Amino acid sequence: MRISQETISQVKAYKGIVEIISSYITLKKRGRHFIGLCPFHSERTPSFTVSQDKNLFYCFGCQESGDSISFLMKMDHIGFAEAVQVIAKKANIPIIEDQHHYQGIVESEKEALFKLQFEVREYFKQALQQSPLALEYLYSRGLTQETIAHFHLGFSPPRVDLSQQLKKMGFSIEIQKKSGLFYLDQMNQLSNRFSNRIIFPILDHLGRTCGFGGRLFQTQSGAKYINSEENDIFNKRRILYGFNLAKKVLSKTPAILVEGYLDVILLHQYGFSQAVATMGTAVSSEQVQRLKNMTQTVYMAMDNDDAGQSAIEKSYDIFRRYQMMMYVLSLQKKDPADFLKSFGKDAFADLLQEAMPMVTFLLNRALSKYEVSRLENIEKILSEVLPALQVETDVILLDKYVSDISKLLGINSELLMAKIKKSRYTPNSVISTIYSNTKKSKLVLAEEFLISESVSNLERRKQLLATYTENLFFSENAKRLGTYLSNSLQTNQDFLLEIDDHALKSYLSKLMLETESDASGLAFVECLKTLKSYQLDQRIDDIKKQLAKIEKQEKTREVEEALISLMIELQALKEQKNI
Repeated sequence: MRISQETISQVKAYKGIVEIISSYITLKKRGRHFIGLCPFHSERTPSFTVSQDKNLFYCFGCQESGDSISFLMKMDHIGFAEAVQVIAKKANIPIIEDQHHYQGIVESEKEALFKLQFEVREYFKQALQQSPLALEYLYSRGLTQETIAHFHLGFSPPRVDLSQQLKKMGFSIEIQKKSGLFYLDQMNQLSNRFSNRIIFPILDHLGRTCGFGGRLFQTQSGAKYINSEENDIFNKRRILYGFNLAKKVLSKTPAILVEGYLDVILLHQYGFSQAVATMGTAVSSEQVQRLKNMTQTVYMAMDNDDAGQSAIEKSYDIFRRYQMMMYVLSLQKKDPADFLKSFGKDAFADLLQEAMPMVTFLLNRALSKYEVSRLENIEKILSEVLPALQVETDVILLDKYVSDISKLLGINSELLMAKIKKSRYTPNSVISTIYSNTKKSKLVLAEEFLISESVSNLERRKQLLATYTENLFFSENAKRLGTYLSNSLQTNQDFLLEIDDHALKSYLSKLMLETESDASGLAFVECLKTLKSYQLDQRIDDIKKQLAKIEKQEKTREVEEALISLMIELQALKEQKNI
């Protein structure tokens, strides 16, 4: 399949850039634009700006820029064709196939993988309804039929040749091998790795099925939980289970991070729809970045076993690197799913209210193990909280922690601070260079306005080019853009695509966001006059310098002719300037 140019053009013209980007980060209206924390670099002050009117984004911190298509390509590590299809489906734009082999964009292999995953998901869902034992297991875990349907839960029946069924649907053996659903058996045949397991479809942030988790529920050998093998569409570091549902509320409420599929599902069923799970106990930087784009706070509700507690401790470092606040729930000896079944929604809500900052959690845990009155235990208690203190980047929080711990342990706060700094780990962070709106001269503002308007409006461009000379603009960037304007009929994002230089493209994107359009055209005319007047003044000054130089030369015939020519030009320029 090839996507037609007609579909591509409609997608580029779609004015839903704010809606699309809002599904990744929290945007707030500010004047004509929307702003938020940049998803492409770490920052505390929002510098990421989105223009609904001009259908583009620009970050004043890291200078990333583009339109809806390029945003999805950067965020999701996908190709142009896939990004076009994602937006087309969201905007209900028909995806028209281009029959000509020399036009359009070729469909990627990823699309075939997504289609296969969807078909397998639907098959597993149907199989679950025909398996009383599998359904009974899910009911016994407290799930309702509505919840089962909401999360697309399924069952992979044994003794069924899934590969043959997919082959009948048109999926080749090659694409099946890449799906992550099979392993090669002793006969070198594709065998379903999820046979006789409860199935948890894993959806990406866009709601596309990209893989599966499978759980044993009867007396069988093998790992209790398994996942699809990783491939081009399923990367566990980049996925949070349940995020496609949780993102709808995460801009308004802190995230709840858990370990298991059933934890997420039960939490959603009980009304905590901000719950998501890691794909394993370890938290990755990609997962934290995805959460940071939506919320500033996370509540850790990991299992109360060694693996869960270890995950909590390891997670704090990375959450603080991204300046996220992290609180820890005390689940005693239960996981979130069992806790909800035993004590109910209100009790879990109480746990959220009682959640402790990480340092407090570690301190309380240490105090439960060691008697603080014994001097030999002071060092043991400090050893448990010191790693968290050493990664704290907020000086006010750190000062508060040091003050409280010093008083509790009866030690000098300055000595404790010195101990922290002595072996302190400073996380790598990107220093944001936030754009400062310094005062600009009238000439600079006029030049920038003319360029911005000419990029977005062909009629304005005609006005500019009617009197344009290479000396009209004085900055290097403006001169280069003047050449592009002289040779292009494209506008806005299509014009930006013609610029190869990343720095120049970034400069123009920033300019387009900063410049407010003028529908009347009066400002455009005024700015054009300003630059033309400056151009004339420069030429007049140049002529005067030449005249002064000629006056000192011997008056030959050639010199006299040059003198008269310059005087005539000078007079003409003065008259033109006074018009």
